[in-house]
Amino acid sequence: MKKLALVSSLVLAAACGSASSGTSGPTGTTGTTGSTGPLTWTGTAAASITLPSGTDLHPDSGKTPEARPQGIVSVGGKVYAVLTNLAKDTMGYFSVSGGPGLVAIIDPSTNTVTKTVALGSCRNPALARVDGTTLLIPCSGDYSGSLLGGAGLAIYDTTTDTATVIDTGASPASVARAGNEIFVGDGASGGLLRINATTHAVQNGRGGEAAITACASNSMGYAYVPDLVDTGSELLIACFNTNEIVVADRTTGVPTGVKAAVSDGPLALAWDGTTAWSAATLANVIDAVTPGATMLTAVKKAIDLTGGGTAKSSPQQVVVDSAGDLYSVDSGTDDVVKLDPAGKKVLAAVHLDSGSDPYNLAVLSPDVVYVTQLVADKVARLEFHGK
Repeated sequence: MKKLALVSSLVLAAACGSASSGTSGPTGTTGTTGSTGPLTWTGTAAASITLPSGTDLHPDSGKTPEARPQGIVSVGGKVYAVLTNLAKDTMGYFSVSGGPGLVAIIDPSTNTVTKTVALGSCRNPALARVDGTTLLIPCSGDYSGSLLGGAGLAIYDTTTDTATVIDTGASPASVARAGNEIFVGDGASGGLLRINATTHAVQNGRGGEAAITACASNSMGYAYVPDLVDTGSELLIACFNTNEIVVADRTTGVPTGVKAAVSDGPLALAWDGTTAWSAATLANVIDAVTPGATMLTAVKKAIDLTGGGTAKSSPQQVVVDSAGDLYSVDSGTDDVVKLDPAGKKVLAAVHLDSGSDPYNLAVLSPDVVYVTQLVADKVARLEFHGK
């Protein structure tokens, strides 16, 4: 199948697996985590959560949107799923806004949606990142870079379930908090926007100085910033089109000149305190990137998600939990995979329905995760068990 990875604008090839639910995976469902950890892991799909539809999506006049969930996070014991709320274009693809961006609030005790909140002027929201009790949600809109077109950064307060949208310019696709700065990656260029985390004043972007050039264009003139992560000492930026991880100053956002080549299509980053894990969606692997005083060290194909073969896992996200384990969301095989970062192997996988397109994952607690299914318009609760 084809999936939309550049926040519903960049089409990537992804192969689909067979329809089933249960334990399967790229390299099986067993592994060793060490003398004190479980030797065998299994994973199950514990619940399937239906998302709002119809009038509950606040559709624009003449539009029939679908939820099309992408980002998902857990805060304060609740789960928040970001709904892009997309409608079909003239070619029949879900690629145009059908209504405002939405957040669906899920109660893990009942696995039901208890509330749906509209994100104001935000259209085509993508990921979500937790910042204390708020969520940072980039909104690409119609890729015109205009607030009228739905572009901006939504700041969602989980204590009041209200959102404000900052007019950042560009087409926000990724976001990270670093100290007193919020950095936003552009989904239509290699630009980086910078916002004061306290006042929400735009310092680089609309109303401020020019956007910072973080990622160079490739030979065809394309650039895209799909993800960025704060290590506490520097900002790491994934450059999709040039297959690089770039280091930037975490106060100014200006690249330092230090970078590392990684596998094809770095789409998502996760930081575990010492290592940045990069999901290479076109190479079907997870890379390991270790920062140093003056350089980045990249281990390509640190974890192979193809099962040693040619399976197109097309990982969309890599996440680290509080126990230090990793999870990969593989849209190409419709798998969610628990990984052992020390042994660099697959421990267990849950295979979701073929073509459901798992996209992003939230860890509720170690081994209990929620994953958005972009095409199926659902959220799945998955549980992993070690023994």
